[in-house]
Amino acid sequence: LSEGSWSSYIPDNLVQPAGFYSAFFDQENNGWFGTSGQGLFELKDNIWLNYFKASGLNENSFYGLCEDGRHNLWFCSYADIYRFDGLNWSSVAKTYGISSDYYRQIMDDRDGNIWLVSDNNGLYLFRGDNWTNFPRNTYFNSSYIRRLALSPDGTIWAGTGYAGLYKYNGTTWIRYSTEQG
Repeated sequence: LSEGSWSSYIPDNLVQPAGFYSAFFDQENNGWFGTSGQGLFELKDNIWLNYFKASGLNENSFYGLCEDGRHNLWFCSYADIYRFDGLNWSSVAKTYGISSDYYRQIMDDRDGNIWLVSDNNGLYLFRGDNWTNFPRNTYFNSSYIRRLALSPDGTIWAGTGYAGLYKYNGTTWIRYSTEQG
């Protein structure tokens, strides 16, 4: 949106039509865009760069993007999680032994932790060098988590498919549903 009107951007190295599922601007104001089937696109200094299987990634579809406090970029796909330090890609799921799943969203919080939404395994929290799993069967009434949100006060909220909203208080998840009004 520029001066009240929308502009269309199509990467000049887009091989075929693709769905763009995620967008994120890093701290250096570079745009990152996750596609279905054509990898990641980075818009840097008005030049489109494309990262895909040939670039060291195992997949070409990306659904979540974020940046941590150390300027590492995080990306999630159907079956893997990647961290990019500006030079190297690393497969986080394989390194930490996280089971393959459909990953929907990844975000950071105020403390520099990384939160990951997984279809079958609930939520993952990455603190420093350790992953903690919050299984959906244990913490979210077996419901799929659809979205995470970070409120202005730093609280993490999880929206589920059928079990209401959950708020993380630092140790446990508190459920809010129609029963609470």
